[in-house]
Amino acid sequence: MQGLKKQFYVQNFLSQFNVSHAKQTQVKNVIIQTVDQLKKNQVIQAQIEIHKTDNSLIKTNIITPRLLTKTKIIYFYEIMQYQNLVL
Repeated sequence: MQGLKKQFYVQNFLSQFNVSHAKQTQVKNVIIQTVDQLKKNQVIQAQIEIHKTDNSLIKTNIITPRLLTKTKIIYFYEIMQYQNLVL
């Protein structure tokens, strides 16, 4: 993968909320919608890497609430717009 690597610490973020299971699912859905919008707007690459709680690493194009439950870190790759850089 090319691009500027970014990371989002899912477990750390979600552990900050002391809310019901239903509300936790809503937060996960907002995370998923945000990632989908970033991909749609070509801010990040479609494929992302997931570092799961069992320490495995997977590559995927789709995030689900269930997958977020088992995720430590999401790695995104920002699409660099080199033509917009001023040198």
